[in-house]
Amino acid sequence: VRATPALIAIVLALAACGRAPGPAQATAEAGTPASKPRHGTAAVTIAGDDSIAAMLTWAPPVVEVDDGNLAAQRRKAARALGNGHLYEDADAAIPIDLAILRLHADDAQAQDNLRRAVSKLLAKGDAALAKADEDFDALRDAHRVAAVARVAAPGTNRVEAYLARVDVADQAWDSNRQAEIDLAAGRFGVQGGGALGGFREALRLRPG
Repeated sequence: VRATPALIAIVLALAACGRAPGPAQATAEAGTPASKPRHGTAAVTIAGDDSIAAMLTWAPPVVEVDDGNLAAQRRKAARALGNGHLYEDADAAIPIDLAILRLHADDAQAQDNLRRAVSKLLAKGDAALAKADEDFDALRDAHRVAAVARVAAPGTNRVEAYLARVDVADQAWDSNRQAEIDLAAGRFGVQGGGALGGFREALRLRPG
């Protein structure tokens, strides 16, 4: 296939910008408007795909806890945590711990179990984010984790940091998607914007 002048130009331009920014550069850019997380306290935004918006709201399954079954529910939550059963239904660790804490806010065992469950949850979320650039299902999983984390540990530093990472992944996905559309339409952006601008923005947000 014969290369057109426009295609040659964009290939050369992409080669010129192919080096991803290093950690220092990425840190310096973190305060720019394009990269600043777009959510406030314990919130997640969706960049361009409303089909996963429903995943941003999670209501804990109803768990019946009273003083008569409190000890049994504590044991059940601990077993669920050990099995990695974190939030999916009323037998999962996080819903049980939240129910216990609604009854007894100072329950030390439930507090500790919940902290460990949230840590496991966020680890799953980070694993999903690591694949989110090329796997939309992984991005969905990351959003599902975000929705649960917002309820399980609202306003905590580790959850806020995770929500910020999800937001950056959203922005990078959106930039990539628009750049692919521009590329297919011949809007290469050699003079600015277009496909080249979109790919550059995605690389800035998610180096590598």
